[in-house]
Amino acid sequence: MKCENCGNEHDGSYGSGRFCNRSCSNRRIQTSESNRKRSIALGGTGFLKIKNKGCLQCQILLNKNQQKRNQKFCCNQCSVTFQRKKLYKTWEEEQKFPSQVAARTYLLYKNGNKCEICKETEWTGKPIPLVMDHIDGNSDNHSFDNCRLICRNCDGLLDTYCKKNKGNGASRNKKKLQRYHSGESY
Repeated sequence: MKCENCGNEHDGSYGSGRFCNRSCSNRRIQTSESNRKRSIALGGTGFLKIKNKGCLQCQILLNKNQQKRNQKFCCNQCSVTFQRKKLYKTWEEEQKFPSQVAARTYLLYKNGNKCEICKETEWTGKPIPLVMDHIDGNSDNHSFDNCRLICRNCDGLLDTYCKKNKGNGASRNKKKLQRYHSGESY
């Protein structure tokens, strides 16, 4: 018989007959062949199935350490991008933004730094500054069809710009004005 560890011939008298002596049975070297035999003995196929995991965002294969730690992303940037896209998808399904900041972030991601009215992307060689515009003039209405990013020039020409928007503003401003005119304190 051959020892499973060192490969030397032996008479099979030690233990179960798999090893030539005590030191070989204690120093079991786990080779791919011994793992295959053990798998078959335990009812397996004898082949180790290794799943090559890739980053959920960029599909780059993760290294062994990342796979051992059950990581899903190759870097923090991929993780943030994946979570952001997931969040954007929920907003698209609801057709409403939770806040003005969320609307601005989403619209910059979707359309880039471009005015939605004049389509300009730069002014005097620099990226054009954009402002959030609520089409109906109500800054509390964050629905998809009411929010857009426009340049300051286009914003100044709209009927909803500053004082031209009288009476159409956010409900919190209306309540403030009502309290002011009724003599209530803030």
